[in-house]
Amino acid sequence: MPWQVFDAEPHDVLDLLHDERLELLGLLRSLRADDWARPTECPGWGVREIAAHLLHDDLRLLAHLRDGYQRAWFNGPVADLGPWLHERNQHFVSGTEDLSPDVIVDLLDWTASRLDAIYAARDPLAHDDAVAWAVPDASCPNWLGSGREYTERLAHQNQIRRAIGTPELDGERWLGPALDIWRWCLPVALRGVPGSVRISTFAPERTWHLSDGDFVDALVAPDASVSLPAAALVAAWTAAPEASISEYAIGGATLIAALGRARAIIV
Repeated sequence: MPWQVFDAEPHDVLDLLHDERLELLGLLRSLRADDWARPTECPGWGVREIAAHLLHDDLRLLAHLRDGYQRAWFNGPVADLGPWLHERNQHFVSGTEDLSPDVIVDLLDWTASRLDAIYAARDPLAHDDAVAWAVPDASCPNWLGSGREYTERLAHQNQIRRAIGTPELDGERWLGPALDIWRWCLPVALRGVPGSVRISTFAPERTWHLSDGDFVDALVAPDASVSLPAAALVAAWTAAPEASISEYAIGGATLIAALGRARAIIV
């Protein structure tokens, strides 16, 4: 099946990747010792484990994109990707118990500049990347892969921020571009489900119309509609505990159920 994202205008997130990491490094360096142990909404993971997971992502990407190292990359069927990632993520995070928070932060600083250079050098339109929640059965444009990394970093940094009670990175500056990337999970969720839907968010504002799983310019009377805070939609798309869009939705039950299954993250 051809996916609309192949014909979409690329989103340039290079500056956002750089700036988000600067925000993360400043945040982590400001933490007190007890902040690192604060629990997050990720089951079994505190702030320290989230930071270690971000380091794992960086190192895997650096090994794959810079060195062509295949063992750090998944090449099996999409159905097996979630369990594979979960096992490898936990294995790495557990293996960092001997690392101090300062070492983790220093390594996140070291990997960021190297990944920035790699992302800047890639052809954004070349199909060298993989984003299973947006294109489950083919390689995808590199701009979408870079966008996935931005959304993943932003989601995890905000998990840390919620855990320690500090303001999130949100609004049009940070969350707007993430929504523009995450929206590509919608055609996957609606694949094979006939009908039309409208999804509207506020803080920041976005409105999308889809008909039979494809984005369209507008709809007069959609079969289902959802209107909700952007943060609530992000919570659902990133599988936050107890997150749901059903309370914000009206219309066809089958379409609403399909929208409720939309995910823009694998694990």
